Amino acid sequence: TYVTKIIFCAANPRSRASGNEIEEAYLDDTGRPIANRDGITRWTTKYSEGSNPGDMTYYDQDGKPVAVEIYLAQVLPDGQAKEAGLLDGDVLVSYDGKTVRNNAEITAWLQTSGDTLRELVVLRGQLRLTFKMKPGKMGVLMKARVAQPPSAFGSNALHR
Repeated sequence: TYVTKIIFCAANPRSRASGNEIEEAYLDDTGRPIANRDGITRWTTKYSEGSNPGDMTYYDQDGKPVAVEIYLAQVLPDGQAKEAGLLDGDVLVSYDGKTVRNNAEITAWLQTSGDTLRELVVLRGQLRLTFKMKPGKMGVLMKARVAQPPSAFGSNALHR
């Protein structure tokens, strides 16, 4: 078990004004850092323009930044993701031609207005699949986890 500790580094913790930082750390019962089930011990973000989180940085138990992959923890029953055929566990590779590096980016990209369908590329096991998505909410719960090294997929690994 672990405890989540959220730290707001801002004059007003409820403010999402540009420049305000947020940090979330996972601690054991004694207050020492511990990895959550996705291998992340801590993450930080700084709000950018428009009150959206900017770039996020994820850390391991040694306090070193780690690469993550964003995966679908849950596809909701009435969302466009379910209708398109996305599944729990799919790993987001790119959206509208941009590589998905963290939750904040994909969340901001989904809010970009327009009527044009956007290309979403995911990994499902060793398969690389492409979906056409409408701008806006997909109807999913996304999470970050420490990225698996290419060798974890065997000799026929896909290059991301």
